[in-house]
Amino acid sequence: LGVPLKGRLCIIIMSKRSKIEEAPEVESLSPAEEEALNRLSRVQEDIEKLNDEATEEILRIEQKYNQKRMPFFLRRGEAIKQIPQFWLKAISNHEMLSDLLSDDDRKVFEFLRDITVEDFVDVKDGFKITFTFDSNPYFKNKALCKEFRYDKEHRLHVVPSVIEWKPGMDLVASAILANDAARASKTKRSREGDEKSTFFIWFNPEDQEVEVGEVIKEELWPDPIKFYFGLNGEEEGEEEGDDEDEFEEGEEGEGEGEGEAEEEEEGEGEDQEEGDEDQ
Repeated sequence: LGVPLKGRLCIIIMSKRSKIEEAPEVESLSPAEEEALNRLSRVQEDIEKLNDEATEEILRIEQKYNQKRMPFFLRRGEAIKQIPQFWLKAISNHEMLSDLLSDDDRKVFEFLRDITVEDFVDVKDGFKITFTFDSNPYFKNKALCKEFRYDKEHRLHVVPSVIEWKPGMDLVASAILANDAARASKTKRSREGDEKSTFFIWFNPEDQEVEVGEVIKEELWPDPIKFYFGLNGEEEGEEEGDDEDEFEEGEEGEGEGEGEAEEEEEGEGEDQEEGDEDQ
């Protein structure tokens, strides 16, 4: 379709049209130039209308195929549940997401049974991510959800689950207390970038960012198997390697071509010298 679908849930269907009369004045326009600019503006408006229609059509197609994918995602989820710590391993092999996990988080994620991503019926409205856990010593919740909703003005509203921590197991509170104590004692941990953290801060209602949610939705969720096996890094490496090989081959080819040209020139020079001697 010529329009990337990645990040499509953040598409804002807005026309960016501007009329000549609203634009800054341009000095020294001839009548012909002014007419051409007005004609250009009208054509651009038509293009923007077509772009809006294309966006709407793409979203309708995506909505249709979201329904078709659902049974396959359910079957995949059932298979994943039979593999111990599948999601922990997949997340640990994702460069960005793995950096969000502390050692304590990894212990909690050993109980992570499933992750699901659901688009809302109208995909422009947003999506929901659900983490399902087996019974564990950390919190009472069977599932932790985070919804990313866009209102009619395209403003984002993030609604996370409230974590019901069991006594003495609140990782968020522990991280905050540790950082406060470190700052008070002015230890190395108090330095910026060296503070204790936990993935579960992501469920703080004050976190209204969508970046981590989009990474889970657009990168981890479509094909978690490649992250489970750690194939994502190899594929990128292979692509870079292929580009380097092609570049080297191109340089070698150019070198060979130059060598052959030099040999031909030398041969022509020798033939010319022999002809002069004969004369």
